[in-house]
Amino acid sequence: LVAAAVGYCGGYNFQHKEKITNGADSHTEWYFVHGGNDNPQNSGNAAKALREMGIRAVFRQLDGYGHTDIWDGQGHPDMTIVNDCRDDYVNWLRAIRHKTMELPAKDKEFMGRFEKSADSLLGNKATYLNLQRIGSVPAQPAIVLGLQSKNAGIRATAAESCLHASYGKAAADELARLAHDENDRVAATSLTALGVYANWHYPEALDALCGVVAGEKGESSKGPSAGERLLAVDGLAKAMRLAAHGNFEDKKVWWTLVRALDDDDVKIRASAFAALQRANKDPFGYVAGAVPAQRKDAVAKWTAWVTSKCGPAPEKEAK
Repeated sequence: LVAAAVGYCGGYNFQHKEKITNGADSHTEWYFVHGGNDNPQNSGNAAKALREMGIRAVFRQLDGYGHTDIWDGQGHPDMTIVNDCRDDYVNWLRAIRHKTMELPAKDKEFMGRFEKSADSLLGNKATYLNLQRIGSVPAQPAIVLGLQSKNAGIRATAAESCLHASYGKAAADELARLAHDENDRVAATSLTALGVYANWHYPEALDALCGVVAGEKGESSKGPSAGERLLAVDGLAKAMRLAAHGNFEDKKVWWTLVRALDDDDVKIRASAFAALQRANKDPFGYVAGAVPAQRKDAVAKWTAWVTSKCGPAPEKEAK
């Protein structure tokens, strides 16, 4: 029984080609690390194949690295990038737990309580520590109940629990909805949790954050506030922190960050620029505080850069 798998370099050949029903919440997740100088497409294509089956996968390409230095850091100034990847996949592993292994009797009994006493249980913060310990899909039904609660405090506490555990697609869908909650605390906590899920490559989280940055209203009557949009940019920035070392597969995210360079809000512009600088040290003369006319040439250069990395903007590609 395997809870999750971490692959360093290597080659992969996943034989199954058809979409798996509920694959993301029923099958082993993968985390790939591959040097940019060592045929990174081996892991990149493997991650793509898994996602096409409906299985979640994380792919980290480290440009400037080869076959063994992705593990030992030999030949590089320090171990920062190597250790960042290790820390990231350890947190990822701890958050996933096990999806299919039968729960111990005491945990089955605990989860069974939610059928009759959900409201009282979800109002107790100790409940969420227990749910985080159980983790993943087995704890998902209770977390979803919390995220759907009529009580804003419970919704916020359930969203906060998602910072520490990967509860699956249903939880990610609820977080995406709550990003537009009328309660400020619920919306802010949900956006922060979506940043964590985006780092674990939940497509629902990536799409939701891009939508908030773009100003989409969702179920809200007012649309995202400036602070909520900034939280969404920060979430994308954190999710792309390791991707910035060489992986540009999430084109919608990178295009969202580049478009934010011309946003009306200087804080949004500055946060997006800081995220992009991790991937490209050349600022192209961009200054977040400059007026639109002064930003024009630099934004054009950033647009050319993102096109070279990701291809045309998603909506242009769809036409």
